[in-house]
Amino acid sequence: MIRNKLYNLLSLILAAAFILSAIILTGHGVYAGDINGNEASVIAVASGTFTYNGKVYKAYDSYVNQLYSYMAQDGVDLTAEQAARAISYIYSNVQAGVNSGYVYEVTQQEENNVDVEEAVQEMEEQEQQAQEEKYEEAKSQAQEASDKEVEEMFQQIEEDQKERQNSDSSKPSATESDATVVIQKDEIVVTTDDKEWSVKRTERIVPESITTALIVISAAILVIDVVIAMVLIFAKCMRFGDEHSHRKIKSGHRKRRKIRKVCRRILIFTTAVGLFIVFMIVGISVGVFSNNHLSNSIQSSGYFRYAYTQYVKNAVAEAGAADDKNSVDGSADKESDDLESMDISNVNIMTYDEFLVQEKQALSNMKESELTKEISIVPYISQLRKDLREPLLIAVIIIGIAYMLSMILNLFMDMKRDRGIKALAVSDIIATLILLVVVVAIWIWYTNSKLFIEPDYLFNFIGDFIEWVVKVLASISFFGAAIGMAMVGLYNSMRKEH
Repeated sequence: MIRNKLYNLLSLILAAAFILSAIILTGHGVYAGDINGNEASVIAVASGTFTYNGKVYKAYDSYVNQLYSYMAQDGVDLTAEQAARAISYIYSNVQAGVNSGYVYEVTQQEENNVDVEEAVQEMEEQEQQAQEEKYEEAKSQAQEASDKEVEEMFQQIEEDQKERQNSDSSKPSATESDATVVIQKDEIVVTTDDKEWSVKRTERIVPESITTALIVISAAILVIDVVIAMVLIFAKCMRFGDEHSHRKIKSGHRKRRKIRKVCRRILIFTTAVGLFIVFMIVGISVGVFSNNHLSNSIQSSGYFRYAYTQYVKNAVAEAGAADDKNSVDGSADKESDDLESMDISNVNIMTYDEFLVQEKQALSNMKESELTKEISIVPYISQLRKDLREPLLIAVIIIGIAYMLSMILNLFMDMKRDRGIKALAVSDIIATLILLVVVVAIWIWYTNSKLFIEPDYLFNFIGDFIEWVVKVLASISFFGAAIGMAMVGLYNSMRKEH
């Protein structure tokens, strides 16, 4: 019975581990209690990678968050002995965690990766040695009480996690997802059923072919408008005088009317495409280049809790490396990652409040801090901005020139200025309708897609970003519709004057 209980509990501790989500909206407060060096060692083990049967696994971020939240409570203060028992509990039950689906496979090991089979074998040897020793009855009773406290801790974490899963089913599991997005050291790995690729933090995120195509399409719109202008000029279709200054019908009128009709239709099409591109560029730019919104979105995504657990893990790993380097024996077979046997009670760990101040200061300037530069999303945002800034600006300038030319041609290709207003209104309405279709398509895809994203904060951040861009594009479409309706009103007013 006890064994079954431990089996169920592990699913949780090992769960007590890793979309760099609630994306939608979980609140993350500041915790009253801090964690000591012993508790930090447990978090470091739970949030690290595990090698099991030749594969590397990592526990889900939500479980590490639960573990951290428990230890950060006032009144929870693990001793070195309790921490050692907790770590032993994790190592001994890794297989149960793998079988229960509380961990997911990753492509690379972390520096403090633990080989489960070796760790379990070493613990069994230690346990056998411990069994050979005689413990005093008082110490045995204290050990029992300590074990009970550790077990209750994991039970509480498991209950909290189950409650969280029941209240938030927005995030699919890795097995039921259409694609997975996992942030790892220096890269984001995207995996679908038949393909896997990675995005490096120092490489282009937006393919150059896409930005080039955007500029080419914009230039093509301008070239077409220029050709239309030349056709209208050479065909003597342009009329810049007063509307009543040319009453006499000149020869070739029917031919010029056909030319104007064809040219106006082409201009409606090119102008509509150009306006749609501008609408999309404005919406994407507001989403990508808004420091204030991105900073707030990252803060509300749960990033700070995730970043702090990673900081704690790294601090413990560095302390272990230093302890190994300064050891007297210096033997080659000494396990530097054996956190269970390390003396880390004096590890200097920054409090959560101190960590928060430093991270928020860096984030307000959209920069990566030294403490979290390997797991921050900021470098990817900076690279995305670098990829888009110049192409988007060039495209807007080109389309702006094309639109001005189209407006002049529509208004002055004949003496009926109202026809030009009508053509411009039709272009605006068409662009707005296309934009609305795109907004609806994005929203349907987003609400129906099954993306597994780790860590949780990345899941939350991406979801918030998509929602924000959809809202911006929807606002632009309503603005475009208002402009189109205003132009239709102007057209009707001009028609009545004739």
